[in-house]
Amino acid sequence: MNDDVDWLTYKEMSDRLGVTVDGARMKARRAKWVTTTTRANDGTVHVAVPKGALDQPNVPRGTRNAVRRGPVRAERQDERSAELVELGQLRGRVADLEERIVELRAELVEERAGRERDRVEARLERERLMQMAETMAKAARPVSWFDKITEWLGRKPSEGR
Repeated sequence: MNDDVDWLTYKEMSDRLGVTVDGARMKARRAKWVTTTTRANDGTVHVAVPKGALDQPNVPRGTRNAVRRGPVRAERQDERSAELVELGQLRGRVADLEERIVELRAELVEERAGRERDRVEARLERERLMQMAETMAKAARPVSWFDKITEWLGRKPSEGR
């Protein structure tokens, strides 16, 4: 056998890498490492893993690319931070506007109540003026001697004369 490779099962690879057996199988496939089955034909597969290939810690994919794209990611995070600050400011503005809406609605209710009071007062004033006009019209109308006598006697004056 070759001294620069280790023959490991997928289970042994998964233990060393800290991934699942399927993860070890995919890593071997991606790296195009040679695989063989045992002579006992029990289905056990051995992988020719180059020495030192498993010494590197298992780094998640996103972090490997982050090292390469560090400045770009940092710019995106700066943009994201700026957007979050702006979002916070906008939420504060929305809260202020919602508070103002509540105040304006309260003012509207007060104005409507005031308008209704004014209507009632105007209606009462109109009725008072109508009664006053009616009284003045009666006072201005010439009264017959018969109506004066019946009124003096406490009877109702004649209607229609």
